[in-house]
Amino acid sequence: MINKNLIFSLAILLLLVVFGFFLFKPNKIITKITFLNEGNVAVEISAEIAKTKEQLSVGLSKRKDLPENQGMLFLFNEEQFLAFWMKDTLIPLDLIFLNKDKQIVKIVHEAQPCFGENCPSYFSDFESQYVIEVLGGFCDKYQINEASTVNFLF
Repeated sequence: MINKNLIFSLAILLLLVVFGFFLFKPNKIITKITFLNEGNVAVEISAEIAKTKEQLSVGLSKRKDLPENQGMLFLFNEEQFLAFWMKDTLIPLDLIFLNKDKQIVKIVHEAQPCFGENCPSYFSDFESQYVIEVLGGFCDKYQINEASTVNFLF
């Protein structure tokens, strides 16, 4: 009788642990991004990956702060002209647009937070497949520009 109760209790406990793991599992996927500026100085950040429709639309909005060594990498299925806006974003951001070859095609410096419906859009100007958002001023501080190299895996 004790063995059956013990086995039953352990089975229930195991199910709860497994269920809890899947229910509360963090859904943030993180990658490392390395920028190499014209002075051959490497700067590395950790970036959350945004690839689902919801992640792509929410981005970093409603975040109260963003450490300088963190950001978000937006992944699109193919190159396209992109537009981003800062609706409900609480902190200034640099937006780094990259083509399919991970070459920087445009940087928007210090895009400002916006509240309401009349927020400006920031366009890629060139077809882009990736966008990296970092804390506003990051690109100026680390001299990241269109000639810089960007590397990441996902």
